[in-house]
Amino acid sequence: MSRRALFQLVNPGSWRGEATSAAATQVGVVDVDSGDVHFVDFQRFGHPEQINWSPGPAFSDGQRFIVLSMEAGLCIDDSTRTSLWVYDLQADTLKPLMEKFRPVPYATAVGILDDERLVTGHNQDGENRHVISRLDGSDPEPLVMREDGYSYCVAFDPVGDRIAYHTASRRGGYRITVQNFDGSDAVEVVGDPAHLYFGPQWSPDGQWLLFTDCLHGEDEEHMRADLCVVRPDGSDFHRLTDDRSHWLSPVFGDPTTKGGGSELSHWWPDGSAVTWVRLKAGSQTPWPMMESVEVDDHWNRDYRPDQARGGTDLCLLDPSTGDTRGVSGGARAITDNAPGVWDFRFTPSPQGDRLLFCRSRTGSCSELWTAQADGSSARMLTDGVEGSGVDHPRWLGDHYP
Repeated sequence: MSRRALFQLVNPGSWRGEATSAAATQVGVVDVDSGDVHFVDFQRFGHPEQINWSPGPAFSDGQRFIVLSMEAGLCIDDSTRTSLWVYDLQADTLKPLMEKFRPVPYATAVGILDDERLVTGHNQDGENRHVISRLDGSDPEPLVMREDGYSYCVAFDPVGDRIAYHTASRRGGYRITVQNFDGSDAVEVVGDPAHLYFGPQWSPDGQWLLFTDCLHGEDEEHMRADLCVVRPDGSDFHRLTDDRSHWLSPVFGDPTTKGGGSELSHWWPDGSAVTWVRLKAGSQTPWPMMESVEVDDHWNRDYRPDQARGGTDLCLLDPSTGDTRGVSGGARAITDNAPGVWDFRFTPSPQGDRLLFCRSRTGSCSELWTAQADGSSARMLTDGVEGSGVDHPRWLGDHYP
């Protein structure tokens, strides 16, 4: 059976609730084995008020996935209205979700539980209030989390009833909490006002959390981070890197194909390695911070390709050693790029035998690539709709969470 993957199409106006290209209403699906690419245009379903469409969590059948659509308005603003849908690839049908529970305009899909229940986040009064319900929104129950700021990036324990998440804390920095589904036994496993502890990911056996650490006071772009692991009870914290070489905040493309978003590190499916998007020494992207912000698009960068240098390589890092001596030590390079090539969105298949990633050359749109697990047989799959660029690939049939 061929394997398929979803991917998002880049729309530079998405943060501001604008459709700046035809890609805004479309989602990509690719047969990774054959290379066949299909674009689903949701505009044909007759919802013209929906400006932007993007793929969300996929169901375990490999046929259905959740789609988030957004009306005009600033992304994550409490008053901007979103809608959640389930799209069936085989039947080519689009059906609404959460019709029976919409307490606030802005809601997102966080994860699917047992293909029957949905975890959603609802922006309200500066917090992201999470709810577990049936797919139609019936039988809603609050997922009680610490009231310490804006919490998101919820990760579900693969072998238990715990969750981990990070919080943009009122006490400063980003902090990571582990707790039971009912809110009990909450433990702040890492937290410090000077650090952005970001993107917790459970190991396959539920014994470790992997996350990134950015010193935000020294790095206003939030570009560089270290990779760290810790036990779910907060013990045995240690760093896997110590040179802030993980590319935490990719911004890529040119002004017409600009995209961006955080780069999480992931466990290899068997737990033997973690993904590392390693910045070459002295790297600087084509998108430095703006000196004065004229139009807020969240990243607020100027396009300066003449200032770009370096690039990134995809690496696997042994989480048991924490050896940071480079590829000859505890890490293995999957790609070894020339300067000016930026690989990101390092996404292993559920079987661990293939990978998906995005690649952007300085001044060019992002492309979707695939390769064998060791980086061999790498080939480009697509650069989107008419060169729009691509982002955030995810394997279909890889049940989230």
